[in-house]
Amino acid sequence: MEDSIKQCMKCKQYRAKVEFYTRSDNNKLCNHCRKCHNIKNRAYYAKNRKYAAASERERNYGISEKQYEALLKSQHGLCKICQRPERVIKGRDVAALAVDHDHATGGIRGLLCDRCNRGIGLLGDDSKRLLQASNYLEGVA
Repeated sequence: MEDSIKQCMKCKQYRAKVEFYTRSDNNKLCNHCRKCHNIKNRAYYAKNRKYAAASERERNYGISEKQYEALLKSQHGLCKICQRPERVIKGRDVAALAVDHDHATGGIRGLLCDRCNRGIGLLGDDSKRLLQASNYLEGVA
């Protein structure tokens, strides 16, 4: 029975081992239970939201915060496709526009709202499929 429980070092509660995440570096259980781990991560993310988003953009797309802000300004804070500001609300903050890039070349095409970014992504970034979808909506196809 004792092999199936572990004490959380944060809340000091004894919990089932399934209530602990497994560390990726050594495959052992974390010292904090999932609940405490999630509370800590949410607090960190809330405090460092802008930094976390900026560093993710830099890692994934090679665009600095300064370059992102310049692109956002050039688009007047609007989605490149629908010309609307971001609509996805997370808590009380409006989510940043997504960096749209060409998957073949890695080149940045512009900033898109979540809906437009997902839309072209779900159509495989294929302009023919997008045109077919447009024709379908217009009643042409």
